[in-house]
Amino acid sequence: MKLVFFGDAIVEHLRRWTTFFARQGHEVHVITWNLKVLDGYGDVHVHPMPKALSSSNALARAVNLVSLTRRVRRLLRQIQPDLIHAHSAGPYAWMGMVTRFRPFLITPWGSDVLIHVHDSLINHYFTVRALRHADCVQAEGEDTREALLQLGVDNRNIIVLPIGVDTARYRPGKPSADFLAAHGLAGGPVVVSTRTPTPVHDVDSTIHAAAIVLQKAPAVKFLIVGGGSELPRLKDLGNSLGIGGALVFTDHVDEDEMAACLQAADVCVSTSLSDSGTAASIAEAMACGLPVVATDAGNVRERIHDGENGYVVPLRSPTAVAEKILHLLANPEERRLAGQRNRQLVEEQLDVRHVMKTVESLYVDLCEKATARRK
Repeated sequence: MKLVFFGDAIVEHLRRWTTFFARQGHEVHVITWNLKVLDGYGDVHVHPMPKALSSSNALARAVNLVSLTRRVRRLLRQIQPDLIHAHSAGPYAWMGMVTRFRPFLITPWGSDVLIHVHDSLINHYFTVRALRHADCVQAEGEDTREALLQLGVDNRNIIVLPIGVDTARYRPGKPSADFLAAHGLAGGPVVVSTRTPTPVHDVDSTIHAAAIVLQKAPAVKFLIVGGGSELPRLKDLGNSLGIGGALVFTDHVDEDEMAACLQAADVCVSTSLSDSGTAASIAEAMACGLPVVATDAGNVRERIHDGENGYVVPLRSPTAVAEKILHLLANPEERRLAGQRNRQLVEEQLDVRHVMKTVESLYVDLCEKATARRK
């Protein structure tokens, strides 16, 4: 098949999906307007398209949509794809809709349909129209399905399917002594957060929980993984709480370094306020054999069961987060068993190879239906 993906080419998830299908022998194209593209796309054809205007106001977005639509349609006429798949229900899905190409799929990434669809009338109008226009919408969990139904998406066009985890890359293990030393993680327990530091992921609560933990366990290090504009403020927060020396911040990391960060840890914590299904960051930690302390967002309770493979705590509750972290650090056997259960669960339910095979079958089915309709 000739497959075209619309999405942000700086995101590892998109690279993982597209390179999988390229390895299966399909001709794969990525259309993106992020001019920063990750290395490692291999045989995937990546088409960066600069926006006409860099501003994000309503006028600029309208001009960009018109300009990009013209160029995208020209490129699609050259490629003649069998199927288009938009990753995220925002502007990339809007573009997929206005090309009027079918079959057309959308994979929302969570906050796009749970939060940002309500940010403005423009977001709501175009996102809802795109979702209703799509031949299939992939929901990561039942919570996302419910949100899609509330937005008027036909239930017959929704498939619930997780994003999937690369279990070959994300696996139990220990990083090198050089890695631990370089990050200042040698010699004590490590608690890791891999949620991108954004307001919706509420890393503030993780740092406030760290302050509570360190009162009783001062040797613990907290590894905060991910880059972005929030980092300076979060570092200031840690310093204001008197725990700056126990916090280790990274910037954006690639997947191999992300796996090493998880392998360096004893406990993973996620204090997100919103998730779609099971967050990829939580699933990756589970694949690395970590117990997880996570806030009650998305479908986390379907994966994490208190006392078995981690704990679920209320939103914005640093005290509860700290209590569970301290409990797990004090009980190494519980941590070990929880990690084993999490690894097994991911292998059985969330392995990306199984997910991609299901998606590939879905692509074939949609293409066959589209061909039958044209006849």
